[in-house]
Amino acid sequence: MASAKPAEPQQPPSEIETTLTRMSQHPGVLGLLIATKDCKRTKIVAIDEESPLLLQKDEYASLCTSISGQALSVIRDIDPADKLLFMRIRTKKHEIIIAPEDDFTVICVQDPNTAS
Repeated sequence: MASAKPAEPQQPPSEIETTLTRMSQHPGVLGLLIATKDCKRTKIVAIDEESPLLLQKDEYASLCTSISGQALSVIRDIDPADKLLFMRIRTKKHEIIIAPEDDFTVICVQDPNTAS
């Protein structure tokens, strides 16, 4: 008779996973995307199947990484000691918040018309 293997304990979610979940629960958030600098690997936390991040993940990753790099160049030209922490782009349909880091970029897409 084979002995049953004891179930391995569930690992608690990492601090990053917990933070992403908390961010995704804010009113109006349609989704979050984490993209590496080369945009080859991405992670999505999408709220629903209609999220623009699900439908256009690669475009959001490459374009938002590109525009944040351009904005960083502008900031460095103005003040070399300064650093771009995050930027916000608002359109009629969406608000895109981009937070570039050294190895990755966090992109949050929100509905700007949702009451908080």
